Amino acid sequence: MDLIIIGLSIGLGLPFFLLYSRKKTWFKETYIYVLNALLCVIGLILAFAEQSQEFYLLAWCLMCPIVVFLFDRIFKKYSEKKNGRDFILWLRYSDEINWSVAAKNPHVMVLDKIISVTLLTVLIGLVSAGAVIFGK
Repeated sequence: MDLIIIGLSIGLGLPFFLLYSRKKTWFKETYIYVLNALLCVIGLILAFAEQSQEFYLLAWCLMCPIVVFLFDRIFKKYSEKKNGRDFILWLRYSDEINWSVAAKNPHVMVLDKIISVTLLTVLIGLVSAGAVIFGK
């Protein structure tokens, strides 16, 4: 049971953290690529080494952050091509928007909203799919 909680915490927590902090000054893409690649390798080793459902779920959740980060990079490049800038994360508590009651965000375009909701769906969908496939 502890492995499931650890896996779900990493699978959901790390991508959310990376998504919300992607425009911070300390955010270095190379470190994030290394961290995600390391987690993915650990996940692959666990998937092939162990034969229990808990380890499969943990392995799946360790591989989810790199997929979400790759989607983030793809959407960033697409937004730079379409809008001439990185997309604005249109999620509550994001530093990039005003999320107070009755707030207006005229700088947020429709593409920003679509990308934000798609990233959220990919993140939750990946972890949920792993829980459904490998859950008890």
